Amino acid sequence: MQKCIYCRIETEEITLDHVVPASWFPNTTPLNIQRWKVPTCKRCNNNLGRAEEFIRMCVVPSIDANQ
Repeated sequence: MQKCIYCRIETEEITLDHVVPASWFPNTTPLNIQRWKVPTCKRCNNNLGRAEEFIRMCVVPSIDANQ
């Protein structure tokens, strides 16, 4: 059994969560760039995924690709 890094609950259903969300890396990011992952329970990973998607949807439209 492992502990979720966020809620500290011990569970056998551990997933790996990217510290910096994988969806935030541009498609041109080289594959050899280290993408840190931490052990999380499914509940925390799903909840954080929804929060990350909300943040991405708020921030990305405000980025000017021409600068």
